[in-house]
Amino acid sequence: MIGKYMILILPILGLLAGCSLNQSTMQKDHEGDIFPNKIPLGSLRVMQVLNVEKSDVLKDPVRYASFIHNATGFISPYWDADAESQSLSKELSYAITQDSNFEDGYLVVGRVYCCGGVQETVSRQYAFSPVSLPVTKDEFVEVNFGYGKPGDVNLVTRVVNGCSWVPHDPNLWVRIPYCSWMKSEGWIEVSSMITSSNHAWIKVRPKN
Repeated sequence: MIGKYMILILPILGLLAGCSLNQSTMQKDHEGDIFPNKIPLGSLRVMQVLNVEKSDVLKDPVRYASFIHNATGFISPYWDADAESQSLSKELSYAITQDSNFEDGYLVVGRVYCCGGVQETVSRQYAFSPVSLPVTKDEFVEVNFGYGKPGDVNLVTRVVNGCSWVPHDPNLWVRIPYCSWMKSEGWIEVSSMITSSNHAWIKVRPKN
């Protein structure tokens, strides 16, 4: 019983402390840092775009704070926009040193759960979208999540269609995106017996 309560309490504490228990990242699926890691690193995953800006938004903490507020509608008074933007900028800079194509493009923040509740806020995901692939708010996109290595940033690979939140009950929280083409393209559903979090449709990539 205590264990069940802790599963609920820890995300709430993270929300009060600044929207997450660990530093946000562009190098892997951030959810694995928050909840029991059931979703493998390096997976393809679909998320819905909450906001998108040119990647230079990371150079201005005030502009970055506005970017996040417009995405989530909430900013914790304990959240440090300067520290987070610097951390994400550092991750992106590693990628730029390896591939100049990362210098221009878009910072994307998205959600993998809908619609409301702690999980949606603390598990927000970040990715980079190339300048050749502009995306817009509310679109569903496929993200190639990294393995957490320097230079291996999360990358938007395509805008996808035929996606909706399941179960189809607008009163439920922690719903996940499902797209009609997933099964035919070899995607699998993973879930945790411990918590409703870490539930997703994914496609595992072979590790290089």
